Amino acid sequence: MVAKFLTKNPVLMIGILAVTILMFDLNRRGYFNRDNLMPTSCRSALVKLDRRIPDYWSTSCQENTMNVVIDLPSNHLELKNPNYKPAFFRELANALVTISTHSPNDNLERVDWIKVSLKHKGNQVDAISEGKFLSKLSTMKDSNLIAQHIHNTVKVKELFK
Repeated sequence: MVAKFLTKNPVLMIGILAVTILMFDLNRRGYFNRDNLMPTSCRSALVKLDRRIPDYWSTSCQENTMNVVIDLPSNHLELKNPNYKPAFFRELANALVTISTHSPNDNLERVDWIKVSLKHKGNQVDAISEGKFLSKLSTMKDSNLIAQHIHNTVKVKELFK
């Protein structure tokens, strides 16, 4: 009975076929992936942060962990000085403060981990901290307090050539 109805209405049959192909294609591309539709504090913090970060930053979320990769341009740091490690750590501290000030504090407090990777010409500095500690940086104004807070709450791994 259904086959007889569809043969009498070929436009309806073509429409059903087109919608089926469209749905399978969207499913293949990941539009119906449950992970993309699940709200997390990380995604809500990234909504505001992504509008304000530079182009050479890339952000992502894995469950409730925020990953920030900063691939500095070649002309960004002055590396003529043989001791360029302080410049890397200054940029890392500035990046942590930027994340803290440009993300909503109530969402950033609920993010489990924040991983920041700073890369430049084969050199890399990785940092990890909890969101509740990083959210406190937005209210600090004194550079000594910021440095002490980062020293106490952020774990850093260096990979220099």
